[in-house]
Amino acid sequence: MTTTTIVRDGFNISPQEVEEAIYTHPVLEVGVIGMPDSIEARGERVLAFVALRGGCVTYEDELREHARRRLADLKLPDKIVFLEKLPKGISGKIQRTALKKFEIVAA
Repeated sequence: MTTTTIVRDGFNISPQEVEEAIYTHPVLEVGVIGMPDSIEARGERVLAFVALRGGCVTYEDELREHARRRLADLKLPDKIVFLEKLPKGISGKIQRTALKKFEIVAA
């Protein structure tokens, strides 16, 4: 899984940093990508895909507030999409490029 920097308002955001903040919540898997903002000058929006552990229940607002305690507002996910499982390659690593296909659903 290659880490591609997300550029937002001229600042670089590490998807891994956002993932690590969300991983401090009892989630199973997290994948973070950048997607074009509707306002071109802003650059990209932060989009997080999350798979929950069995029996775990949480909501987008709750997870965003959890991340807010660990990240600057600029780095917070604009949208959190819950999936049953995240796409992985042969090595078992989350495929961010495959997550890009879900953008239309998440936008």
